[in-house]
Amino acid sequence: MKKRFFSIVLFVFLVPTLVFAGGSKDKSKDLTPTAEEKAKGWRFFEPIGFRLQRPAFFDSYDDLIWADSDYFNYTEDETSPIFHGYLYAYAHKQGLENYIALNNDDSLSYDEYYDMLYNEVIPSFKSLYGLIVLRTPLVGKTPLSEITGYKHNQVIRKTDTYTQVFAYNDFDFSGLDAEDKEIYTEMSKQVSKVKSTIKCVDPFLPEWHLLAIKNLQFDTVDLNGNRVTSDIFKNYDVTMINIWATWCGPCKAELPELQKVYEKYKTRNCNVIGLTTDVELEEQDALPTAIDLLKKAGCKYQALQTNSDFDPVLKGVIGIPTTIFVDKNGTIIAESAADLIIGSRDYEEFAEAFDKALRMVNK
Repeated sequence: MKKRFFSIVLFVFLVPTLVFAGGSKDKSKDLTPTAEEKAKGWRFFEPIGFRLQRPAFFDSYDDLIWADSDYFNYTEDETSPIFHGYLYAYAHKQGLENYIALNNDDSLSYDEYYDMLYNEVIPSFKSLYGLIVLRTPLVGKTPLSEITGYKHNQVIRKTDTYTQVFAYNDFDFSGLDAEDKEIYTEMSKQVSKVKSTIKCVDPFLPEWHLLAIKNLQFDTVDLNGNRVTSDIFKNYDVTMINIWATWCGPCKAELPELQKVYEKYKTRNCNVIGLTTDVELEEQDALPTAIDLLKKAGCKYQALQTNSDFDPVLKGVIGIPTTIFVDKNGTIIAESAADLIIGSRDYEEFAEAFDKALRMVNK
């Protein structure tokens, strides 16, 4: 899928280890806004370690703000001084028209689409500010403006590992009509207030929640109402958990592939479980759909209803489908985030991942 929407926050990172993660996770509890604070615009972005009070224009013009978590997503490149960051820009009328036209151009390949998006469309938006995390050892003497692409870069926090920066450009009103100029002027006046509200801790990427799972405990029911607990893990050397939803196209597409995996690996003392995120005891609307989808796909493996016991898992899910493997104790089997399967896969890819999980538990 190449279609995108404004204000999407979907993070895809590949990180090698859990180094530096623990302390930030503990401190993040103190930075998580209360319900009352959220109503006043306070937010905590754990993947970049920033807590701040969003400008009021988010409430008035949320649909006109490009909130991009991918623009600075260079975590696969450990040689880059940029670890991660969020970009915010005003999507004025012409920018929106360019964006819509790009999304409606079905002749473009995946690479062509993203090349135009990040080299033509996004640069045409009017910059607001960026929240950027740099790898301190790789910054060196390079001017921050050359690294971030922003003219003004104010360091909020610096450690031996991370340098967290509030960045912005001079506001450029060229090319805007009277209405756009009025909105952008209002936004520009509010941006300067953001910096004074910022507090930072080390970033904690969503995948790190999954990588930290040990002895997962749950007590729930499957889609047919049968009780299922985490004791089921003890019966198998490896259990694959596929996290899906009935509204998710890629999730539905891979159901037959999962059944093939189940049929093969059940003979090797392994199991497959589906975790249905839009079916839980308090929300049963999607239950008939879930049962029907699995039946049509020929799925014989057990699919569970979600409850709060799975919060440690769901907190680390950055997109669905996501597939993970656990051992007899409910501990995740993964050397790094590269072992987390984010997105749909076919039988061969699932089988390769299953074989690796078995090797990691010496089976």
